[in-house]
Amino acid sequence: MRVKIYQINSNRDKAHFRFSNLAETTKLMQGNGVDSSLYDEVFNAELGTGDLEEIYTKFNIERHPLHRGDSLSVSDVVVTDQGAYFCDSSGFEKIDFDESKTQKPDDLMRVLYVEPGKVPYEAEIRNTLEGMQRAVCDGLIEPIFMDDGCVLVGNEEAKLLGMKRTIRHFSKAKATASPRWMWTMICRSTRMRATVWVLRRVCKKVSDFVWTFKSTVYILLVERRLTV
Repeated sequence: MRVKIYQINSNRDKAHFRFSNLAETTKLMQGNGVDSSLYDEVFNAELGTGDLEEIYTKFNIERHPLHRGDSLSVSDVVVTDQGAYFCDSSGFEKIDFDESKTQKPDDLMRVLYVEPGKVPYEAEIRNTLEGMQRAVCDGLIEPIFMDDGCVLVGNEEAKLLGMKRTIRHFSKAKATASPRWMWTMICRSTRMRATVWVLRRVCKKVSDFVWTFKSTVYILLVERRLTV
């Protein structure tokens, strides 16, 4: 399910609405509801749940690699397929919320995001080193440059950290280790080119994307052999 999270931008919040509950916000707005123009989009991605309490736990206690904001708190707005919900002092309240009036940073970069066991989907991350590191779960990035200009980016230490693989890869080249060592992001083989083609069929117009993977290689197959 596609889930979006919006938080009030402190620079535009002259009346200090942030962290106010819905009753206080409605009173300050003289009954006119929530002012959507104060909000910035801080998350827009696929989640395995649409349950608001589960979303609250995930974004208040845990962290998602594509989340660009602060911990989910009072006055934040969560948008799901069922509508927009205001994070109140206790629980969530459904509200009218105009997403077209919200804003988001100018330095965002569109990516095709691939998580283990999930269908790849289009997302946005900050076009910075920190943004890419965050997207691969706060690790050192490992870029692999494709012949057609696409770049695969993943966590360089994924194997050491025990992260789940995104795509199981088998190369025609002779390897000095068993197939379980051959991880995603090995690019110089027919199989990987085929994988890229399949992913492109899933998401349209991705020729200018940076492909961000949650898992990547610790061991790279470099044309001739697998280095352990």
